[in-house]
Formats: sequence, structure tokens, C-alpha cells
Amino acid sequence: MTKPKNAMYKWLHTATPDQHKALAKAAKTSVGHLKHIAFGRRGVTAELAIRIAAASYTLKVLALRLDQRDLCPACGTCPFAAGEPMPAPTTILRPPVKGAKANGAKATPRSKKADSAALTA
Repeated sequence: MTKPKNAMYKWLHTATPDQHKALAKAAKTSVGHLKHIAFGRRGVTAELAIRIAAASYTLKVLALRLDQRDLCPACGTCPFAAGEPMPAPTTILRPPVKGAKANGAKATPRSKKADSAALTA
């Protein structure tokens, strides 16, 4: 049986055991899980690929940086993982705050006299 040559397999054979533990801890997984990924026994979700890639940057060794597109098949075809810009939102994400003025200043309470004067005017 031939061993798979995926990105995790190559990484595990390049890094030291201490770096294996550091990556697993930073990615919130275990070294065993990383080895299962390396040997093709487990797949990698997009979320785990992002965590592993981000954790590899914390090791501060350029040769040991992983790319999430190499770890997860879904990330490999995703335009956002490839660095393409996100589309602009078409709706307002947050409703305006009640009682606040348009310029961002705090709203001041009005007196009853000012309210009655405004109604008669």
C-alpha cells in the first residue's frame, strides 16, 4: 500500500514532534487527528483547514506554513479562499439605533413644555 502524499503528510515529515504538538494545540485538535489526516483516514472540513493554516503561521517557520486550500478540497475550489474580493452587501446589516441622532450624537430628552409647544406650532 502506498502512502498518500498530501500537504499534511509532507508537513508532519518536515516538522519536529514538538512542532506537531504546538500545531495541534494551536489548531485545537490532537496530533493523532493530524496523523489521521496525513494518512487519508480522516477528511478535513473547511473550519479545521482554516484553524490548521492559521496555527501553522503561529509557529513562525516559513517552511512549515500550510495553506487551507491544500488541506481541504472545498477550500481548494472556493473563490474566497483564493483571495478574490468578497461581494459588497446589498442590505444594511445593522438597523439604526432608536433615539440616536443621525450625526452620532447622543439623543437628549425633551421636556413636556417643548413637546406641547411643538404640537401647537
